[in-house]
Amino acid sequence: MKEKEKKKYSPFSNVMYMLKTMCEGSKGYVIYTFIKEFNENVFWTIFSVYLTEWIYISIENKTPFTTLVAVIGAMCIGHILIHITAAIHQLCEKQFLPEIYRSFYKKVINKSISMEYTEFERPDFYDKYTRALNECQWRGNNILYFSAYLVAGIASVIAATVIVADVDPMLLLFIVPMVAVSMFFGKKEGDLYYSLDMSNTRDGRIGSYAKRVFYEKKYAGELRLFGIGKLLLSRHEKAYDEMEKRTWEMRKKLCVIEPLKWILYNLLSTILPYLYITYVLNTSDAQTAAYVAMIPALSTLSWRTSDAVELIVSLAKESAFVTNLREFLAYEPKTDKAELIKAKNLSDIEIKDMSFTYEGADKPTLHDVNISIGKGEKIAIVGHNGAGKTTLVKLIMGLYNPTEGAIKISGEDTSKYEPKSLHRRFGTVFQDLQIFALPLSHNVLMRKPK
Repeated sequence: MKEKEKKKYSPFSNVMYMLKTMCEGSKGYVIYTFIKEFNENVFWTIFSVYLTEWIYISIENKTPFTTLVAVIGAMCIGHILIHITAAIHQLCEKQFLPEIYRSFYKKVINKSISMEYTEFERPDFYDKYTRALNECQWRGNNILYFSAYLVAGIASVIAATVIVADVDPMLLLFIVPMVAVSMFFGKKEGDLYYSLDMSNTRDGRIGSYAKRVFYEKKYAGELRLFGIGKLLLSRHEKAYDEMEKRTWEMRKKLCVIEPLKWILYNLLSTILPYLYITYVLNTSDAQTAAYVAMIPALSTLSWRTSDAVELIVSLAKESAFVTNLREFLAYEPKTDKAELIKAKNLSDIEIKDMSFTYEGADKPTLHDVNISIGKGEKIAIVGHNGAGKTTLVKLIMGLYNPTEGAIKISGEDTSKYEPKSLHRRFGTVFQDLQIFALPLSHNVLMRKPK
């Protein structure tokens, strides 16, 4: 598949590209998602970190009970408002997500329609097209959620850092090795998942096709008359067996990575900070209440930091799939549209010294063909199966371009015509004609009746 210039996209640019594309579907929903996650996460950090510290210190300083009730009451009201915001977001999600998906699918489908017919006969194109179409919906939603949660998580980390640093800045040093551990192991896990998804694309497509054949009406007769069903079933089973093997290999690696990650992380986030706090309280006149409050505060800070790092890794993984979508949407036809002409009143067809070879084939399907068809002339092209009759018709229609020679209609090479306008000048019924789930009139006309 030909693209402008294949270039590498950074994870950040991929994320921004996806968010921008989602905004085209519903900008308000995207913004509200960020606001909702920001308010929710920052509030919970203040609620769990600052309020805990404030209560401990208030008790130690014998703060009036009415003040305690007022502050806790205000926090409870904030808690209620956060839940109301989340409920409104759920309602918006049901209304606006379909609009975003519609915008995505429209982009991908319109791009696929503009592509040359030959692209659909290439397995690598089908893999890219399948991934692009499948990823429109859930990859975009994942990136929106991860991005919003990451921004909110960073704000939460900043809020928690300010609170912890106010008590003892030395406590923040314990966060650095935790971040390093999360980043290292998170990167390993992300690479494993990405590799698995990429390697399973082909087998997933084969399995889905074989499954679809068994419930589509057009295949019902052949499945009952011949032994093709067993062959398709064996391909279905083989495809899923291969995917299962790859998944099992990945899980074996995760069984080593996951325990090691949590052992190191818990050592750094729990045991060492607790030992430090115990040492400070035993060797100084530090305020006991503040340091006791820092135990859950440090746990929250380490959890938030780890969460933020893992979200960065997850976004990097998701952005790798966005590269595939961007490359697909960056496709440009091989011919410059500005140079094409509209097909209007067509006349004579002239085929001269024309040969055609399918991509990957050892020999040409058609060789040195010369035919002249005058306007109004009726002809029949006869030949055995596989002689190239259908290929010749597709060449005349401009679905394929000759490997050698030329096909001219009204004196112009078929490659010079704007494809859509040329295709509309033909009325064609192929031997493998498809019946669409539409009214009879639509199937006959291949368009909506005027």
